[in-house]
Amino acid sequence: KVNVKDSLTSKSTVTALTDAASTLTGAQLIGGIFTITPTVARILTTDTGTAIVAALPAGNVDGSSYVFTVVSLAAFDVSLAAGVDVTLVGNLIANNVSASFKVVRNTATTVTIYRM
Repeated sequence: KVNVKDSLTSKSTVTALTDAASTLTGAQLIGGIFTITPTVARILTTDTGTAIVAALPAGNVDGSSYVFTVVSLAAFDVSLAAGVDVTLVGNLIANNVSASFKVVRNTATTVTIYRM
């Protein structure tokens, strides 16, 4: 038996990004859905590992994780770039598609972000 109530654990926030390079803050990443309509290739850079971990709710531990999504609404590359102490794994480009990423806390100051 699946308990739907227990599986709905977070609130999502949709952020419409401007057609420019942007930095995604730790707080924005949690439950974030980012839309962008690029007119040229754009780069979205993550916050630092320390800032991303600091934005997590109290009681988080190594291995804690969450998902965020980037939605590219045009046929131009939107690339994810790593802030300090952030490791990126997988295809980091969205081009006229949505791309979901899982953020995993490694330590109190580092995270790895996986393309799903």
